[in-house]
Formats: sequence, structure tokens, C-alpha cells
Amino acid sequence: MRFHEEQARRRRNSAFLVLLFAAAVAGTILALHVSLSLALRLLGAYQAVPFIERPERNPLLFGAVVAGTVVFLLAGSLSMRRRLADGGGAVAERLGGGLLPLDPFEVGERRLRNVVEEMAVASGVPVPEIYVLDREEGVNALSAGYRLDDAAVAATRGALENLSRDELQAVVAHEMAHLVHGDTRQRTHLLGVLHGVRLLGSTGRFLLTGNLRAASAPLRHPIAAFLVGGTLATVGSVGLFFSRLLQRAVCREREYLADAAAVRFTRNPRALSAALRKIGGIAGRSRIRNARADEARHFFFADGIRPLSRSLLGTHPPLERRIARVEPGFTGAIPRVRSKSAERSFLETFDPEHRRHRTRLAALPAEAVARHVESFAPAEVALAGAFLEAIPPAIARALRDPDEAKALAYALLLDSHREGRAGQLPRLRERLDPASLSRVLHLRAEADRLGPGARLPLLDLSLPSLRRLPREEKDRLLEDVGPLADADGRVTLFEFVLGLLVRLHLGGRRPEGRGGASGVFSLRPFRSDAFVLLSALAYAGHADPRQAATAFAAGAAKIDPREAPLLLRLEDCVFSAVERALARIADAPPGIRRRILLAGAAVVAHDGEVTLEEAELLRALGESFDCPVAPFFGKKGSGTVSPERETEPDPLHSPH
Repeated sequence: MRFHEEQARRRRNSAFLVLLFAAAVAGTILALHVSLSLALRLLGAYQAVPFIERPERNPLLFGAVVAGTVVFLLAGSLSMRRRLADGGGAVAERLGGGLLPLDPFEVGERRLRNVVEEMAVASGVPVPEIYVLDREEGVNALSAGYRLDDAAVAATRGALENLSRDELQAVVAHEMAHLVHGDTRQRTHLLGVLHGVRLLGSTGRFLLTGNLRAASAPLRHPIAAFLVGGTLATVGSVGLFFSRLLQRAVCREREYLADAAAVRFTRNPRALSAALRKIGGIAGRSRIRNARADEARHFFFADGIRPLSRSLLGTHPPLERRIARVEPGFTGAIPRVRSKSAERSFLETFDPEHRRHRTRLAALPAEAVARHVESFAPAEVALAGAFLEAIPPAIARALRDPDEAKALAYALLLDSHREGRAGQLPRLRERLDPASLSRVLHLRAEADRLGPGARLPLLDLSLPSLRRLPREEKDRLLEDVGPLADADGRVTLFEFVLGLLVRLHLGGRRPEGRGGASGVFSLRPFRSDAFVLLSALAYAGHADPRQAATAFAAGAAKIDPREAPLLLRLEDCVFSAVERALARIADAPPGIRRRILLAGAAVVAHDGEVTLEEAELLRALGESFDCPVAPFFGKKGSGTVSPERETEPDPLHSPH
């Protein structure tokens, strides 16, 4: 393919198609005038009263039709533009997207940020805002925005989980090309026009339903309402159909152009071809399930609507044609691919089997759990002293030395299962010399003697030494946290919490605006984020969904006792959603942060039992909110609880 010639040809064709789209709008006006004239003639004959003499030749009626149609189109366009006034981010948020953190923990999200930044530098544009459509398992992406300074790029969760780095880079390069060429601005205007045409049809349907209280007096008659409403609905539907056909042609041309530009940016046509093949081979393909996907379908990398509409109203060329343009030897065969999204479970990798075998730390009444949030008692001081005395000498020495403390941090990140650790060791061998790796494994064996409940307290004790590491050593540790956690393809709850706390204390990126500097003093703006955290806590401590719902209700009552919100779905509580909720609530005033944390304590305490998973997640909330939670050291006899039996006690609390 001669890409520069292809780009020039596509630009000329797109200009012609835009003019054709404008002609279609004019055709809609003419069709409405003819239909309305016919309806008025029939109405006049039925009533034996001529409403308008020869309506098809009446200039006033024609002018009213033109003015009314233009008003409808402008009203739809302006209302949509007002909704999207913030630019591309508003489009992504309408589709269920969440803003990606500046330093994301999850490997796929970090890869997305790196790729977007690379492509922005390569194309010479400012780095756009980056969003993730967490609930979308289809492989897709989009770009939007009126200008480069309000642009946004978004990718679905399915794209992050199923595309390799090169494939993701090709997809992002395609979306960056839309920004460079000004396609996103044009597409926003197309969205507005389509919204106006849709408004025309919806008005007709409004009249046909018989809800005429707001209608003018002449239309209160049922025959008038039926004729005028039917006319508007029919013409609106016809106009919408043909407008989408033209929109399809416009967007198809721009998709070919963006594909050509993506190959020019990356110099890797195979990556784009592989991404398109993968979309074609996955069962869910590029499907977007959000209810607003239809109005925004022309923003996506691949058609996000069900396959039945692709042949006639799809805004994108067939995948086979797009592949053939960047891969001339393509035969048309696309093999089936299994989507990795279908293999993901609660909190991304915190699977139901794990939840059925959770680690019990202590049996505590609600008041005692709340006390861990608000203060600490002499009993906790005694337990802390016993914990310090039980620390093995090797770990005690590591806590006092920065390099040894870094080895301990690596040791805490090691998976407790042999299969998971096998995926982490190659990464450690790349980063550490044999002696250091041996030290990490030894420290892990020593830490295991203290039991799983000691992991976060050990991290707390190591922080003074870790803070004394040189900046480059801190950065190296921060860089390794995510890949080590995801080395086995699953991130456990503890790995998420440990990574969150390490980045919080060593990354130098504590959220701004603490203490209510944003001027928001109501809890209402933070309710949805609070319910994400409460749902995650409820699922972390309960295998039975009914028990989780009861625990959630106990916490939600602390947020707003007048309402009874429902427990969120598992897929709405993935780690990325929890991290975004923590970041937003961190900007709330101290009183609101404390109230949400106490609600979390109510979730943990509702059954009188504190599990390790609940305690670790609750402590992560407290650290993020600058409201520390005292450790739950546990009591003698605490251990792992399953529905059938109790296992041996935690070694930390076993008789010596």
C-alpha cells in the first residue's frame, strides 16, 4: 500500500461525503414538507374545514417546516454539545469510562498509559486524557474531543486483556490519527446532527402515545395528533436511517485513513493486522454493551454494535477488508481466539475458591472493630509488643537496613503458591544478582513463620528504611511491584494492597486537595465511590453473595440510613475501580473520609468476625484517606476458615 497516496485520496472522498450528508439533511426537510402537506389535506377533507389552502404550495408552511426542522436539528446538536462541553472525557464517561490514574497499578493499564504517551510524542500532540471502559469485555477503543487540548483516548477492558503491547500500540496509533486529522471534532458534530434527527422522530412518537398535555390546541384532536405525530415519526425514522447510511460512508473513509496513518506511525503493519484479526476471532468481537453505544458507534476503533446491523448501518468497513489493505497477502481466514476477559473473576483474580477459604484473624464485636479505626486500646499495644518479640532475627536486621528492607519488600510480594512464584522468579533473576535473590527467598521463608497477618505490619516497619533508599532505587522498586504481582496472570488482594501502599508511601504522589480544599462538604458526590469500596469489602470477607449483601447493607446504612442501595456486581469492584474510588475520596474533607471508613468498618464487623482479606483492604482504605487503621493482630487460635472445617492455627499465635 502507498500510504501517503491513500491518505490524500481518502481526504478528497471524505470531503465529498460530508457534502452529501448535508444534502441528506435537506432531503429530510423536503420529505417532511411533503408528508405534512399530505397530512393537512387529509385532515382538512376529514373535518370539511380547510386548515391551510393548498398546503403543498404555501410558502408560509414551507418556511415553518424549514424553520422547525432547523430548530429541531440545532436543539439536538446544542443539547449534545452542552453535554460534551468538557471534550473527549465527557464522551468516554457517557460510555461508562473511568479516568486512568497517573501511576496505575494494574499491568494492562500501565501499558496503556505508556503506549498513549509514546504515540502522543511520536505524533507531536499533547498527551490526551486516558480512560478505561471497565465493564466492556469486547476489544475496542475510541478517541474523542473538540480540540487537542480536551482530547481523550479510551480502551475497553477487553482490549487491555487481549491485545499484546504491539497490537495495543497499533490501535492507539489509529485513534491518535483521528485526533491529528481532526476526525473527532467532525464526529462530535455528526453526533449532534443525528441527535437532532432522533429528536424529530421522538417528538412524533410522543404525539402518537396520546400524551398531549404540552401540545398545542389544534393537535389535541386525536386524528390531528395521529397524522402529525405519525408524519414526524416516519420522517424522523427515515431521516435517521439515511443519515446513518451517510455517516457510515464518512466514517468508513476515515477508518481507512486512520489505519494508513497507524501503519505510518508505528512502521508495523503486522501489529494492526494482528489486532484486527484478534477482534474478528474473539466471540464477543468489538461489542460495546453500554446503552449509549449506538449514538457513539462512529467513535470506536471497530463497530461496537451487534453484527446484524454491520452490513447496512455499520459505520466501519468489514474487518476482512481492513486487514487486506494493510496485509496484501491476507486470505480472508480469521481463526477463533478465546477471550481472556471471560477467564477473569472477582476483583480481577480474587476468585470464588479463594473467598471460600479466607483467613480469620479475630472474633470482634462491632465496637471493637470501630475502635481500630478511631483509636487503639492497651490490648492492641500488648499485641504489638508480642508481635515485635516474635519477629525472627533475620527480618529484624532487614528492617534496619535500606537494601535489606528492599529485599524484604520483594519477599513480601512473592506468591505463597509454587505455581505463582514460578512466574515471578524470572523477573527477579533479571533484576537481582544470585546472592540478593537468595536473600529474598530466605526472608520470605522467615516471614512465613509469622503468618499471613504479619505482612502489612512488616511493611509498615520497613518504610523508614525504604524511604532512605536513593531515588533511583525507589523508582526501581516501584517499577517492579506491578509486574511481580501480575507475573502469574493474577493479582491477589494482598498484592494489590501492598502495591497501593508502596506507591502511596514511596511514590511521592499523595492526592492533592485534602481537607476539603475543593470546596465540597457534602457526602453525596462521593456516594457512588463509597459504595464501590463497601461492595469490595463485602465480597472480600464473604463467599456467600447473600452474606455479602447483608454486610454491604450494614455499611451503606452508615452512609445514608434513609436509602437502601443494592450491593454492586462483582465486575464493578475490580481493583482499578477500587483504586479510582480511593483517589477520588482522598480529596474529600476529613469528616467525610472518616465517615466512609467507619462505614467500611461496619461492613467488616457485621458478622463479628474479621478476616485477613477484610483487614488488609480496610487498612488500605485508611492509609489512602490519611486515617490509619490499627492492625488486627488476631487472637490465639485464629486460622483459615472454610465452610467445612477449620485449619491449623496461625503459626504466630501457636503455643511455643
